[in-house]
Amino acid sequence: MAQELDERGLTLLRKDLAKGVQTVMQSKKPGAISARKPQGRPIARQAAPSTARRPQPMVKSDHGQLKILDNLKERHYRYMHERIAERSTVLDDRIDEFAELVRTHYKLEDIGDPASTSDEDVIVVGRICCDGDTKLNEASVELETSRLMGAGARVALKFDPNVSSNGDSSMLPLYPGAIVALKGRNETGSWFQVSQILMLPLLPLDIDSNRQEHPISMAIAAGPFSGDDLQYTHFDTFLQTINGSAPNWILLQIGPFVDVNNPRIREGDVDLAPNDLFRQRILSPLRTFLDAHPGTTALIVSSVRDLISHHAVYPQPPLQLPQSSRIVVLPNPCTFTIDHVRFSVTSVDVLFHLQRQLLRKKVIPTGTPPPIDQMSILGSCVLEQRSFYPLFPAEPELHADVNLDVSHSELLKLEDVAPDVLILPSNLGKFHKVVHGTTVINPAFASKGVHATLNISSARSSSGGVSDRSTVNLHSSVSMTAALDLS
Repeated sequence: MAQELDERGLTLLRKDLAKGVQTVMQSKKPGAISARKPQGRPIARQAAPSTARRPQPMVKSDHGQLKILDNLKERHYRYMHERIAERSTVLDDRIDEFAELVRTHYKLEDIGDPASTSDEDVIVVGRICCDGDTKLNEASVELETSRLMGAGARVALKFDPNVSSNGDSSMLPLYPGAIVALKGRNETGSWFQVSQILMLPLLPLDIDSNRQEHPISMAIAAGPFSGDDLQYTHFDTFLQTINGSAPNWILLQIGPFVDVNNPRIREGDVDLAPNDLFRQRILSPLRTFLDAHPGTTALIVSSVRDLISHHAVYPQPPLQLPQSSRIVVLPNPCTFTIDHVRFSVTSVDVLFHLQRQLLRKKVIPTGTPPPIDQMSILGSCVLEQRSFYPLFPAEPELHADVNLDVSHSELLKLEDVAPDVLILPSNLGKFHKVVHGTTVINPAFASKGVHATLNISSARSSSGGVSDRSTVNLHSSVSMTAALDLS
């Protein structure tokens, strides 16, 4: 897939292209940072039925108006047609955009070049990358610049023994693809000595959430929904569990629904076509549930591991389903609001991918640091990087789980404001945390007998932000009594 293009070849091309901007770089005035616009399985994926439609941008429910914030037309793109130059431009744009954010936030005149020798400290912005095919460590960590700010060069990073941070965390998470702002100098031309870490400016929370008029009750379940037997008993259990516990639900169901990694699917040991399996095991019981609960609306998020999706790369358009006023299909990833409360969701296990590549660098914080919490750190990576998938490149063993289309990674951005609720299903242990004011939820997988419920009081009946008005319950088929209030 697109992610599997040779990264070294991409780096060489970026350096060649950088030669064309050398003159521009030399003539740039301080502070003038520009941001350019980016230019076979055993059972085959099935095309959509003729009654397929795209979801409507707004849907009314008993919980208030549901508004889809994603541009759905941009999600329907041709994949497997990536050009290396396009990928390079998109990667460059991301560095330049963060450089401008850092320059504006810290009121800097200019952003420096880490590859240029200097006996004075400068502030630089770039992408963390690894020197070689080994796992990222302090001996292999490098900083990659954009063509505009550093000719696309890579420079080794070395950290002072007493490297500090202007934030309150005593640990800096580093991983391939992370954009960082660093203070230091390159005295020898061989490496950049880091003396301080600058925290990236955070997205603000959406003040519109204070206009929430109705309470929200959401039940969240993430696939796979079946064990190896393809009987979908976990999905049936999920519906039975929430039946009668609330009069009106928002049912958020996150793929995969017909998982390509299921052993019987991989071996072709199944009598039904993927679409028929989905209709019989998911849609039919779901519609029965909706008929019994007239005030309930179902939201369905696609997955790159789903055989019923015609689009096998990330980011994805919505699944194509027959028209229904109470079943709303959403892209992957997606952002939507319900009665002014903003939700962001993806089915890709970004938390697990981050955890596998994370380098934890100890730093001296400003003030007293809070206790280090692994799950909060992983959630903060997504929020601070303003991306549903900040890693680049993914580990080779995980390529099939993400199938990242780099040239369309603009669609992975968290735009304008931070979500009130960020839902990231993961193979890691189920949890919920408040991170930078956002409620981050890992509902785990339905195949493990786990799902989550979220209740948000209206702004009129309860004070504080969305995280203060929220209660998350993490349930399992073994014990349905695990109720955890946000703290």
